[in-house]
Amino acid sequence: MMESATPFRRRAGLRAIRVLAFIAAIILGIGLLAVFGRALIENGIARDVQHAIDEYRWLTTLIRYLLIAVVIGRWEKIIRFIVGRSKKRYLEEDVERLVGFRWRLLGWLVLFELIRVLYSVTW
Repeated sequence: MMESATPFRRRAGLRAIRVLAFIAAIILGIGLLAVFGRALIENGIARDVQHAIDEYRWLTTLIRYLLIAVVIGRWEKIIRFIVGRSKKRYLEEDVERLVGFRWRLLGWLVLFELIRVLYSVTW
């Protein structure tokens, strides 16, 4: 009977991670809007978007790398926090499996960064 409940619990854990990623993206978007918004409104939106992005590229890169480091460094605490706040009970092996995804996540984030860097160099 426990084996039939395991896939549902895995999906619920992944759903919690998706919600966390969505919230992080919203917070990052609001932060970027706060940084770029004033310059865009003062100088005209269309002509200064690229200039504002180029001017603050170092800041967005720093924020992105810091977020990656925090998520990878605190991955186990993040997972255990999400599982602890959930109303559903998870098996310890499911929690350990989610904790084990840390290095897969790091691999994908590094791959995306390499693609972004190579794309920006070629254009």
